[in-house]
Amino acid sequence: MKMRSAVVALLCGAAVAASDPCDELASDWVSDPYSGERIDSNGNAKTFTNLEATFKIKSQHGCAFEGYLYNSTNGAAARKNWVAGVILGTTMGVVELQMFELGGSSSKGSWTARVDATISTDGILRWRHTGRGSGDDESWVVVFDAVFAVGAAPGLGEPDCANVSGVWFSDWIEYDRLYADSTHATEGPAKNTLTLAQTGCLVTGGNAWDNGVGGTGKEYIGGVVHSDNSLTLLEVAGIDIDGRMEATVGDGVLAVHFVGSMADKSSEMVFDGFFAKDAPPDTPATDCSVLDMIGTWTPTTNSDLFEVVAGGNVTVREGGVRRTFDIYHQDNCAFWGTEDFGEYGSLALLGLVHSDLETAFVTEVGLFFGVGVSATVDVRLLENGDMKWHYIGVSEDGTRAATYDAVYAKSELASSAPTSDGGSPAPTSADGGSPAPTPADGGSTAPTSDGASPAPTPADGDSPTASPTPHKKHSDGAASVGPPLLLAALVLVVAGA
Repeated sequence: MKMRSAVVALLCGAAVAASDPCDELASDWVSDPYSGERIDSNGNAKTFTNLEATFKIKSQHGCAFEGYLYNSTNGAAARKNWVAGVILGTTMGVVELQMFELGGSSSKGSWTARVDATISTDGILRWRHTGRGSGDDESWVVVFDAVFAVGAAPGLGEPDCANVSGVWFSDWIEYDRLYADSTHATEGPAKNTLTLAQTGCLVTGGNAWDNGVGGTGKEYIGGVVHSDNSLTLLEVAGIDIDGRMEATVGDGVLAVHFVGSMADKSSEMVFDGFFAKDAPPDTPATDCSVLDMIGTWTPTTNSDLFEVVAGGNVTVREGGVRRTFDIYHQDNCAFWGTEDFGEYGSLALLGLVHSDLETAFVTEVGLFFGVGVSATVDVRLLENGDMKWHYIGVSEDGTRAATYDAVYAKSELASSAPTSDGGSPAPTSADGGSPAPTPADGGSTAPTSDGASPAPTPADGDSPTASPTPHKKHSDGAASVGPPLLLAALVLVVAGA
């Protein structure tokens, strides 16, 4: 597998205080041999074996770092890819990292990728790579996991992965959708059927769906089962959905967090779904009535923002995260609102709280300085009512990204909820209108990523100070958000092969 892209790994440990800096990372990492997989929009899959990589960290600035990744196939000449990143933090001794690959364009198309990584207490760097690419006549995804150790390959051998092959049937799923004009709709109920084949830890297959409004179809998917028995599935961008699923397997049930967008980027959608073999698991719906997400959210941490440009230019904007966002509406576990930058643009925000009532994910789309931006956010709901955001935002051409960590506290809404003027039409079926929404796969970010807004913004200096407010239910019946805005094209395209 020839990884030709410039890898720009955005890892943001921005919320770490200056008095508690991140430890310095070792500079030279060597991988065990690993396998990767490429799946295109026609369902063609190709597996690459005996891949090897060396990861060299060249310099580190607090929690941010930059360096190079050299990788080769079967001993062929190594290719040098640029890497930059930030440390997210440490949990139970495990260092958490998040990276992004910004590829730009070449004769083969454009691509970018995300890397979620950890360094365990035994010194093993575990690398989870998921990416997307597109050319003139096809789209593709590339997935692989790899393990590294300092100075020499760790010698762990082939990983032992849970077997997820087979046919998985979902419960009926209601999904939340945010349209290009910022209108929200709850749609469905939908049914998904995942047909998965597995070789080692690599997964291929398809997602057949019935969206509950007269539309049916199928998307091809590729993914990887991780060593902790979680898995990531990416849907190849096709006619309908470009989605990402983060899933866990337990007691015969596949629990899926999904985030995706229509292929024409006219809307984005999120859902949590449960799947089982032989028959749907009939899992009770999550009750989020104890939560109140509505309010104006203001950062309480002096967080740095990391901006990366394909080719390796990394800018650290110290204390650069100072903007607020508003959540105007909530419907059980779903919430939505806007992040408004005035003359610089605005982002529509759609989020979903998971069944543990402690984590959530958010997707943001919109225009910033006239450039289409999309972002994925991994959210932790803290005991004191605050939210911690792990954010990654990417420009629609895949050449720029920004990332940060920040903690937000809630206060009463600074202004009344804006409304859109007419909203978007209800989803249509086979009547010649726009394609009906189709939940396919994808969610996490879950693991997902981090943060709040994609590109650095000028300090506003006058954000209201928010006092911590516990999450509890707010009665709200409105169904639309924010002023109309142009929906950014979401181009999270993967490593070129």
